[in-house]
Amino acid sequence: MKNEEQKEESKATEDLVSEKKTEEPVTLEKINELLTNNLKWSQIIYEQNRKINRKLLWSSIFNYLKILIIIIPLIVGFFYLLPGINNLLKAADIFSGAGSSKEGNVSQEAFLDNFLKQFPIDQAKQEQIKALLR
Repeated sequence: MKNEEQKEESKATEDLVSEKKTEEPVTLEKINELLTNNLKWSQIIYEQNRKINRKLLWSSIFNYLKILIIIIPLIVGFFYLLPGINNLLKAADIFSGAGSSKEGNVSQEAFLDNFLKQFPIDQAKQEQIKALLR
């Protein structure tokens, strides 16, 4: 069945080709006209491709910029907040009573002193807070 359809199609195309050959003789003027039309269309397509490439380039550049605008603040924020998070975790360890050795108690006392010095409270209140936390 496929062979029959292919034969019919090839006969139809042969008929069209033979009709075209008999209709118009190919002249040098006709070839020149077709070549100039082809050249014009090629130039138009080339210009469109240049515009499309330019738009794709700028689109990709701005996509990378968008990604950088999102990622760079996250990285900077992570490194900026990391010491604060570590201090917070150390403070949580002190309040939970982790590390009850003598060296741990000394370092906890020093850390608690430094931690309380950061707040604008007088020495008496700092001693009261230390007594409550012990």
